[in-house]
Amino acid sequence: MKRASLLLSVAVIFAIFQLTLLASDPPLPIITNLNVNGAQKGLRFAPYPAASNYTILSGTNAASPLTSNTNFFLAPFIISSSTNGTNYGYELRITNNTSASGL
Repeated sequence: MKRASLLLSVAVIFAIFQLTLLASDPPLPIITNLNVNGAQKGLRFAPYPAASNYTILSGTNAASPLTSNTNFFLAPFIISSSTNGTNYGYELRITNNTSASGL
């Protein structure tokens, strides 16, 4: 009887501990900046898991469906630099934009 009571106590403690380890999903990313420097464009947002796997959709006509633009890549930029180190942020950047106007 003591063994069953001990096993039940361990099972309850394990169940409570396991529930406290569950994490919630982070909020969805929001584009905070659109940086344009000549043909180079960058979309900045707060760090987000698997951001390098995102697909950017673009097009030249709002009436047509958007298509995947595979020319974007994840690139670092410097947020701040000091004697303690450098803080980097990341943006999805395109450097070889072929269309003069786009969505």
